[in-house]
Amino acid sequence: MRLFIVFFVSVILCACNASGDGSPDTPAPDAAQESPKQTSPAEAGVDFTKIEGEGQEILFFRPDELHLVNQQRIPLPPEGWEDATLVILVPEGEEDPDPEKTSLTHRGRAQAARLANIMGQAQLTAIYWYNNTSMQTGFYSSRANECELLNYFENDLDLLLKTLLTSYQGKRIMVVGNRNSIPKMLNRITGTAAFQPLPEDERDIMYLAFFKDFGKAKVYQLRMYALH
Repeated sequence: MRLFIVFFVSVILCACNASGDGSPDTPAPDAAQESPKQTSPAEAGVDFTKIEGEGQEILFFRPDELHLVNQQRIPLPPEGWEDATLVILVPEGEEDPDPEKTSLTHRGRAQAARLANIMGQAQLTAIYWYNNTSMQTGFYSSRANECELLNYFENDLDLLLKTLLTSYQGKRIMVVGNRNSIPKMLNRITGTAAFQPLPEDERDIMYLAFFKDFGKAKVYQLRMYALH
């Protein structure tokens, strides 16, 4: 009889513990739904220099230095990066809103001409493009540098970057991309997730990535001189 009473009391206690205080369980936050914290390139450990401010836009890209609007000079390449592949990333010019035209607008052509003016003495070995508007953006620069104008596949950026590493060591290559592909390439080059998509209408930015290996790079962010 005593054993039966002990068993009965134990069952009641277990039932009370299972029911709790009657309040509904609070689900644990879904980690996949939480917004990832955005980290700047410097915070992510990237060797990163951002050159900005009035008069600090790039005016000319010379063989051994960058010329800024305020007459400041930035030596190229940085010390210790002489054997790196220099990958210059720029956005394509403004596109015609008519999807059937796949061409640059009048302003887009002016942006392409500005790029050629800046890069005319950059001693580029090749310029890579992925669609018609990016090809038009790089065309004048390829003529100014008398260099190859080559196609790449936007959905296989790893192949492009591996090609740049193995085939162009110590050379200068320009890649014309878009608001999404440029940060993707920078993240792959630096081995981080620090670079975010560019603003929709961003056409003036330029990145210089001194690229020795994946995760081993030095990156400069600049702006091209303004069009009026």
